[in-house]
Amino acid sequence: MAFLRLGLAAWLPLTPDEAYYWWWSQHLQAGYLDHPPMVALWIRLGTLLCGSTPLGIRLCGVLASFLASLALWRAGQIWLRVGPGAQAAWLLNATLMFGLGMCLMTPDTPQMFFAALLLWCLAEILRRESTYSVWWWGGAGLCLGGGMESKYTFLLLAVGLGGYVLQSGQWRRVGPWLAAGIAGVSCGPTLWWNALHRWAGFLKQGRRLGHWAPAHALHYLGELLAGQIGLLTPVVGFCVVLGCWQARRKMPLLLWLVLPGAGVFLAHALYAGRVQANWPCVLYPALAMAGALPGRFFRTAVATGLFMGLIVSVQALFHCLPLNAHHDPALRLMAGWDGLARQAETEARAAGAEALVIEDYGLAAIISFYARQHPQALPVVGTDPRWGYLTGLRKVTVRQAAELSEARGALKIGGRHLIRRVLLYSQKRQGDVRDYVLASCGNTLGWQISP
Repeated sequence: MAFLRLGLAAWLPLTPDEAYYWWWSQHLQAGYLDHPPMVALWIRLGTLLCGSTPLGIRLCGVLASFLASLALWRAGQIWLRVGPGAQAAWLLNATLMFGLGMCLMTPDTPQMFFAALLLWCLAEILRRESTYSVWWWGGAGLCLGGGMESKYTFLLLAVGLGGYVLQSGQWRRVGPWLAAGIAGVSCGPTLWWNALHRWAGFLKQGRRLGHWAPAHALHYLGELLAGQIGLLTPVVGFCVVLGCWQARRKMPLLLWLVLPGAGVFLAHALYAGRVQANWPCVLYPALAMAGALPGRFFRTAVATGLFMGLIVSVQALFHCLPLNAHHDPALRLMAGWDGLARQAETEARAAGAEALVIEDYGLAAIISFYARQHPQALPVVGTDPRWGYLTGLRKVTVRQAAELSEARGALKIGGRHLIRRVLLYSQKRQGDVRDYVLASCGNTLGWQISP
C-alpha cells in the first residue's frame, strides 16, 4: 500500500491546499493562521530530499502511512489478540481517507500518523503493569503533542484520554502526569505564536461556530453521515458501528477516545453548520481498531474498501468516467493548473499588467507554484489577509495588474475568459474543468508571494 501511495504521490498533480502549505514550508515559523506548523515541517523535510515536486511535498506523508500501519498492527497484536493483529491496520488502509488521503499532504496526514502511534503507546501501557509503562506514557505525551501541533482537532483525543484516566483512577500514577507535561511542552510553539498574534489561530477556529438554524440541521447531519460513509467506505463503516458497540465492554478506552470527537462533530452539524468530511479523520485509527473487534465481515470490508480506492485512483489518474468537476473531486482540485498558469501569464502580459492579483488563497498558491517554473514569470500578489501572517512576505501596491478569479455568474465587463482544461485519456480530448476571468485593475494592495 505504501508503494502504491508513492506512485500516486509522484503522479498526481498538486491541490491548491497543498501548494498553500508548500508556501508555508518556504516561510517556517512557530505557527500559522489556519493550522499548527507540523505540515510545513514535513513538507520542508520532503522537499529537501526530493525537491519542490509533488513527490517531495508528499514524501513524508507516504512514509508516515507505512509507519502508522505498523503501529496499528502492533497495537492490534496487543489489544485484539486475533491472528497477527493486522485486521485493524488493514481496515484503516481500506478507508479512502487513509488509503488515498495519505498520498496528499494536508494537516490530516500527520494527524492520523500521530493518532495511530498514540494507540500503540496506549496498548503498551495497558499491557505493562510495571514501572516501565512510564516510558510509554512519555511516548503518548509526545504523540499528543505532535498531533496537536498538526491540527487543533487532535485535542479531542486528548480529552477522551483524560476522561479515561480520571474514570479508571490512573491519575494517581505518575505516567499520565508525565504525558500531560510532555504534551504541554510540545504544544509550546503554537501557543507562543498565537500569543504573539492575539490568538488569531484559535479565534479563527472559534468563528466556525455559528447560530443554530433548525431548518438546516438535518441537512448538515445528512452531509456528515454521507461523508463518513464515503470516506470510511460502507462495509468498513458497518464494522466500525458493530465494533464501537462491543468496545463498551471489551475496550472502554477506545470508546473514550471516540466519543468526545463524535459528540463534538455531531453537535457542530446540528448547531453550528456544515462539518467537512475530513474533519473526523482524527478518529479513524481508533475506529479501525474498534472495527476489528467483531471479527466479522473483515474480508468483505477490506476487499470493498480497496476496490473503491482503486476506482477512485484510476479516475483521478485517467478521468475514465465522464464526470464533471462538480462530481469528481480529483478533477476539480488537481487538473489543469499548469495550463491555467500559462494562460494567465500570457494574457496578463498582453494586457500590460505588472503582476497577477488573486484574492482566493488556494488559487493564488497553486498559480504561483506553477508560475515560478516559467522563465520571467509575472509576480503573483495575494490579497487574502492570511498571507500577512507569513513572515518574509513583502506588502506591495500594484498600479497596473490583472486580477484572476473564478467565473461565478456573469463574466466581468472587459474581462478575458480563461478555461482550465485537462486531457481526458479515455476520450482522447481536452475537457473543461473550470472557467476563470482575468480583469484589469489598478492600485491593488497585497502580499507578493512569488518573484
